[in-house]
Amino acid sequence: MIQERIDIAVAARPETVLEVLKDVESVDGWLRPHLPAWPPVTSTMTVLECFDDGSPRLVRTISSTLGITDDSLTEYQWYPDGCRLTLLESRTLRHNVSRFTVIPDEPESRLTADISLDLKIRLPGLLERQLKKTQVGFVRSFQRALAAESARRESHS
Repeated sequence: MIQERIDIAVAARPETVLEVLKDVESVDGWLRPHLPAWPPVTSTMTVLECFDDGSPRLVRTISSTLGITDDSLTEYQWYPDGCRLTLLESRTLRHNVSRFTVIPDEPESRLTADISLDLKIRLPGLLERQLKKTQVGFVRSFQRALAAESARRESHS
């Protein structure tokens, strides 16, 4: 099981960061430049169901890394200060709960990600360690990319 807390500063207002978090179908476009070249990671997210306010509720993600492809279904819960993602279905993950919290920290925001995940599949030790390292690296890259995209949108508003 991986449990990780990551905290970074974001040069944007909390509402801009939340707007970027809700725009899940554009994630691949702003995330890709922030991912390491190796191992290659691909990910496509599709909103299947939304809440009345348009926020995503159910999201299907197809991802691949280290020759392992996953098709997962995640439920989003939204709060005034962020969101919680709970894995409902996955081929490779037994458990994945992430909580993203955006805290005003004038003149910017703080973004905290609390991640808990566990693999369903058993792999040889070296490959399992590499996959877990890749998962944590992906979350850190996601957080940096989210900060960059939030700052970009903030500067254009």
